[in-house]
Amino acid sequence: MACVTKKKGRWCVDFYDQHGKRRLKMMPKGATKNQAMDKLEEIRKQVANGVFLTVKKIPTFNEISNEWLEHKKRDVREHTWDAYECHTRRNLKPHFGRMKVTGIKFEVVEAVMSGARQGELIGLQWSDVDWYNSQIHIKRTFQHGRFYDPKSATSKRKIDLGPTVMKKLKKWKIACMPTELDLVFPSDTGTSIDNNNLVRRHYEPALRRAGLRRIKFHCLRHTYGSLLIDQGEHPKYIQNQMGHSSINVTMDTYGHLMKTVNQDSARRLDGAIFEVEKEAKLKSGDQMETKGVNEKC
Repeated sequence: MACVTKKKGRWCVDFYDQHGKRRLKMMPKGATKNQAMDKLEEIRKQVANGVFLTVKKIPTFNEISNEWLEHKKRDVREHTWDAYECHTRRNLKPHFGRMKVTGIKFEVVEAVMSGARQGELIGLQWSDVDWYNSQIHIKRTFQHGRFYDPKSATSKRKIDLGPTVMKKLKKWKIACMPTELDLVFPSDTGTSIDNNNLVRRHYEPALRRAGLRRIKFHCLRHTYGSLLIDQGEHPKYIQNQMGHSSINVTMDTYGHLMKTVNQDSARRLDGAIFEVEKEAKLKSGDQMETKGVNEKC
């Protein structure tokens, strides 16, 4: 039976792993009971899924990234793989290389999950959140102290959000102080937040806490687009989500990341053509057989 106990003044998680071995996980000095309970819940899920690992067995970012690159080598063209390898070696490994993967935290993962522009996020109001359909509606942008219509007609759009982000939005709505402008991300005084203040006071500190190097806020938008492509979303859907003025903008910006090998598509086409041909032959054979029987009769 897993439980939380206190040993020598520190909270401890007492549990059995997926192999039936009893283990103790000591919490850091100063950790609260609630934090220990959260850790217990996290471990329970890992044990239930059979993926719990001791600290010594948890792989580093270097190990995981090397395995991933080796796997991708079979699926993408050489120049695409070279880009993946270069990005990983130059931008990720210097920061995360020797870290255990469970120790890597991304505090800015939510400005990533929408792909919205900075001004669009600042101009977002709670009335723009569609809680039923899990979407945010981009209706305005904030630049240089003023609200404007989005930069183009296609910039007015509905962005789909996942359940995790929607859950965090609900928590933030409770914690966020009400403002006259009904803003989702207001300043400390309840007014619209300045673009530069958003970066200096919130975004860059979040990067430092996450152990990330300084990158432009707009890079999060490109990360979003790249992630959609990597999971195989249709270019037209990506265009609509990002608010590009045309599909050409999407393809010019992210076309080099598009998958160049698609055996699933080839198999579907193969089945659609040759299965029909096979069925036609079988049907023709049945008709000939029936005709022969009738003639004998």
